[in-house]
Amino acid sequence: MGTQPTSIAIISDFVFYYYPTRLLAGIQSVLKQRGITSTIYQGGELRSEGHLYRKANDIYQLIRREQHQGLILFSQTLSRKDTSDELLQFIEPFADLPMVSIGRSIPGVPSVSIDNTPGMQALMEHLIKERDHRNFAFVRGVVGNLDSDEREWIFKDALAKHQLPFHPGLILNGDYDPQHAYAEVTRFLSSGAQVDVIVSANDEMTEGITRALRERNLRIPEDVAVVGFDDSDDFRSAVPPLTTVRQPFFEQGRAAAEALLALIDHGSTPLEVRLDTQLIIRQSCGTSSRTALKPQHVAPSLDTQGWSHAPREQQQVFESLYQATLDPSKRAEFLLFWKNSITTSLQAHSDVNSWFDILQSVREKLRPTLSGDTRADFDDLHASALSMLYSALKGTLTSRRARESSRAYLISQMSAAPTFEELLKGVDEYLTHYGMQSFALVFYEPFGPTPANAARVVLARGMPSPPAVGMFNPRGMLPDVMRAELARRNLMVAPLYTYDVHYGYVVYERPNQVYFDDETPLRTVINALAHFNERTAVKQYAQKLEHHSDILEQEVKARTRQLEDEILEHQMLARRLDHQANHDPLTGLPNRTFFTERLAYAIRQAEVSGYFTSLLFVDLDDFKGINDTLGHDVGDKVLITVAQRLQGCVRQEDLVARVGGDEFTVILPLSGVGEATAVAQRILSAFAVPFEVGNRQFYLGASIGISVSQEAGLNAGTLQRHADMAMYRAKHRKTGYEVFEPDMNRRTLERLQLASDLRRAVERQELELHYQPQVRLRDGELIGVEALLRWRHPERGMISPAQFIPLAEETGLIVPLGAWVLQEACRQGVEWANQGHASFRIAVNVSALQFERDDFVSTVSASLASTGFASERLELELTESIVMRDVRETTIRMEHLRQLGVSIAVDDFGTGYSSLSYLQRLPLNVLKIDRSFVQNLRDAENALPVVKAIVGLANHLGLSTLAEGVETDSELQLLLDVGCDFAQGYHFARPLPPGEILAFLEQQARKMIERHH
Repeated sequence: MGTQPTSIAIISDFVFYYYPTRLLAGIQSVLKQRGITSTIYQGGELRSEGHLYRKANDIYQLIRREQHQGLILFSQTLSRKDTSDELLQFIEPFADLPMVSIGRSIPGVPSVSIDNTPGMQALMEHLIKERDHRNFAFVRGVVGNLDSDEREWIFKDALAKHQLPFHPGLILNGDYDPQHAYAEVTRFLSSGAQVDVIVSANDEMTEGITRALRERNLRIPEDVAVVGFDDSDDFRSAVPPLTTVRQPFFEQGRAAAEALLALIDHGSTPLEVRLDTQLIIRQSCGTSSRTALKPQHVAPSLDTQGWSHAPREQQQVFESLYQATLDPSKRAEFLLFWKNSITTSLQAHSDVNSWFDILQSVREKLRPTLSGDTRADFDDLHASALSMLYSALKGTLTSRRARESSRAYLISQMSAAPTFEELLKGVDEYLTHYGMQSFALVFYEPFGPTPANAARVVLARGMPSPPAVGMFNPRGMLPDVMRAELARRNLMVAPLYTYDVHYGYVVYERPNQVYFDDETPLRTVINALAHFNERTAVKQYAQKLEHHSDILEQEVKARTRQLEDEILEHQMLARRLDHQANHDPLTGLPNRTFFTERLAYAIRQAEVSGYFTSLLFVDLDDFKGINDTLGHDVGDKVLITVAQRLQGCVRQEDLVARVGGDEFTVILPLSGVGEATAVAQRILSAFAVPFEVGNRQFYLGASIGISVSQEAGLNAGTLQRHADMAMYRAKHRKTGYEVFEPDMNRRTLERLQLASDLRRAVERQELELHYQPQVRLRDGELIGVEALLRWRHPERGMISPAQFIPLAEETGLIVPLGAWVLQEACRQGVEWANQGHASFRIAVNVSALQFERDDFVSTVSASLASTGFASERLELELTESIVMRDVRETTIRMEHLRQLGVSIAVDDFGTGYSSLSYLQRLPLNVLKIDRSFVQNLRDAENALPVVKAIVGLANHLGLSTLAEGVETDSELQLLLDVGCDFAQGYHFARPLPPGEILAFLEQQARKMIERHH
């Protein structure tokens, strides 16, 4: 059909970075000599992450044999994750076109690739023959990477060829990462190794290698030479400039174009073309006739001034400025380097302000080390560099401000265009301002999830305009009147699409810029188009309703009312969602997110007014016991009541929030310590009133921590931590509330140290067990002992269990500690039995964390088995809250323990929420009456009836009773009177070490009982 096509198709993904840009430049330099143009189809990587980029690949459907003489495929970047079969499947629709692949080999398709071997061999020969280096080390890339493995093989082969020393320790693993390379070279040098040169598998790793060398005061290249591979832009201006191996990307593009033209002209071309890499010699490879590395003293440099961890730009400026200060002949070299650095930064649109920081930092570090004329020369050179930087900054700020202001204005106009014509006008102005002078905007008819079979050019600039209403088949890319553009210029074809809609595509001539950003203007146009279509859809729907109003007036009114209801519903939903996002669904109080924002605002408000903001952290005491025993429904109702009581204690401008399960906060804006403590007292008074849920009534305590923003600059996080510390102090001291004091930070650190010491207490054998006797009241006979943990700290002496047991429970250390106690108690029991004392049992306390572990029963069984302790002599004590937490699971676990022969006691009975029906189902042996009831036995109205009730309940259930904390004769007598079975306490004996307990009990227990009969 028609004339012979004169365009070459190029398939690529993104083209606005260095590698594809250089390839395109090489391709087009060859095609231009033949008067042939190119059309670049810009889609995405074939196996892209995400649906959006895969959708871009539909643009490749526009490629047609009749439009192009041949095709070049950027397979190196386009199909990095695809197999050869998948790549063959992709190119099948273009099989009738002459084709060349760049990078990857495809069966039956000529390819052009780069051969790393010549450049690497030339590098090694230069280092060995020309530079006379003898001691080498190699930093490899990723293990298994083909390029890295090939370069390593050439490195080893060169050393073998010249009979130079080699052993596996000279190969370091850099993982293509500067930080990894730094760590490996640091380790290597620390081992005492000496080398002349370090060869890196790429340029980037030389940054880490250089830093490691300079930290040991080793100069480059005077002490150690460093070379790389790739000839990356960033390392051409390094200090010193990097010797490396260049990969000929431009030449690769030229070779691909030449191979394709040969295939078109003659029907054949070599199946594989490999281009040699080239050695680039710069200053970092050193001078000749050098000996092995020997560290020596050098003049103050980057590392001795503490700059080894500075950014590379700062290191380069420091070194260059330092050398120019010492050697006036290098002044011009420094100013040229400085100017190039700033210019490069401007071209890359970097933040030039950062260069002011670099120059100032260098001055602060370097100037104090200078004196006399040297310092004067430095000041003069610094002033010149600063003046140059001010000029550059002024220019770039002016141009950038004008450019960004204009571009922002154009984007806003385009995005808000009220009509299609205004939208196209905005697109035209925006793309032109961005530098695109020749382009055609093609829209599918209609838009849809896949490219349509019809299209029209809606906007054209720098190209012939098609008829006003001219539909064409997009498979031809452009209408017939514009088709000649394919032969006139090099064109890009990029899709216009969103996740679910194909709008069309843009055909444009790429501006003559090295690193032109194609993606930004195209994505901006897509966004403006999507917004316009959304607005148009809404407007068309409204017009449709208006058009049918005469016929469907009632329906329109009904629909209008429905829409109004929907809008109202949506508004209400939005308000509900906003409320839910910022409020607790149970109590309706603000949540942590809302609280955090308001606290930050309150602190700022206080700073402006010169006053304070106070924060209260309210934590409910033993709320978990309510959930565990009475259920979460009851717990939820209690939380609602707590929220109501808290709100009743504060002002309208104060904020009460729920920030956790049983944690609340109160923000008191513009309030000091006095106001905060008054609120805390009101809260505690409110909690003194019993809570009622259904027919249940019970008391619930609270611990309150108070912190006040008395210090300037105190942030919300610090204020919360202070309140939290104060709350824990109040909970520990049971004082109701505490105000944060700076000393609490110290106490917190002490707790952390104590926890650390506790972790090592077992292995250091600092723990020991003391045993408190348990006696039968009717005859004073010893029936058992309770094992109690003690900690003898090497520095702090004996530490109270009240200090370290709660800490162990908070940190989870109670599990290993509990296991040790169980094992040690069983071992001691066997020892006593061997001494003839096997008649009494040993009671061991069990924490909630221990008991709830799946392996608890097996742990008990293992302790009994490993020690040989009789299971019927072991009694496990569980608190009432543990027993009632999950009755079903508790019952199962207790049954397993009973099967072992172990007896079970409920500790601190009477302080929890036990249910009689549950107690009847549990396999218990003993109820231990809490010491709080024993110490108040003379209170005939309260404690004594409770003790009588517990004893009666135990008798009814067939259980024994044991009273804790018996200290006086009167307490002992009352317990005998109510029929209590057993007792323990200081009245009989304090907890004693194992060596003392038997003799003491045999002498004392019976005598104390006899005095009361």
